[in-house]
Amino acid sequence: MTETLADVDTAAAVLSAARLSRSIADAEEARLLQLAVAWTGMHSTESLADAAMTYDPGFGQTEVPVAGPGAPLIAEFSIPEFAAAIGLPTEVGKAYLGEAVELRYRLPRTWARVTTGDLVAWKARRIAKSTIALSPEAAAFVDDRVAAFAHTIRLSQLERTIQTAIARCMPAEAEAQRLAAADSRGFHIGQQHSGIDGTVDVWGTLDVADAMDLDLAVTAGAQTLADLGSTETLDVRRSRALAGLARHQLA
Repeated sequence: MTETLADVDTAAAVLSAARLSRSIADAEEARLLQLAVAWTGMHSTESLADAAMTYDPGFGQTEVPVAGPGAPLIAEFSIPEFAAAIGLPTEVGKAYLGEAVELRYRLPRTWARVTTGDLVAWKARRIAKSTIALSPEAAAFVDDRVAAFAHTIRLSQLERTIQTAIARCMPAEAEAQRLAAADSRGFHIGQQHSGIDGTVDVWGTLDVADAMDLDLAVTAGAQTLADLGSTETLDVRRSRALAGLARHQLA
């Protein structure tokens, strides 16, 4: 029975109708992902090679990777067609196709939950977006560990799982990330932004071990000030302790 807004005249009816609409929308989003997979299957380069149609890469139609390594490549011309059909710009539509293909071919356990209606599409797409850059082994690692609780996983948990997968399955990439992070170390004092209140912002990025040693030293200095009778707040005492370390080093 089709329900009109005029029929929704109580708070309970509004909530019931909202739950029904949300359920229908979730089901349609899952169906759209499956249609995206079907489209890419029809337009994968393997399918085109076997199809009874003309496909000549010499005329500018090239195979395009939309998902991670091991997923099918698709014909370039098929991307704007699908994107237009679902009302997305070409690049956004390409990303959508990529997430669908990533789920189907590289995250099978997560994909299975989408197709059974057990996992909403947007949560599955969020995982797929994070794994596209991973190797097949690393993507499988993530799928094995997040599929069962993909409906509740937080971004921070997902990111930790991604980093663990890189460390275990992509050592060269892990080393590259470590070197890049090392190059980002620095320490800055915003003297040009100091105000008339006599304070200035200080910030930096350190090695974990160095940061822990600094924290221990600052914490100890703040406690010493408290033991000597300081009634200032902990944050103020920590700032004074850091300044004390600097003066001691100069001396």
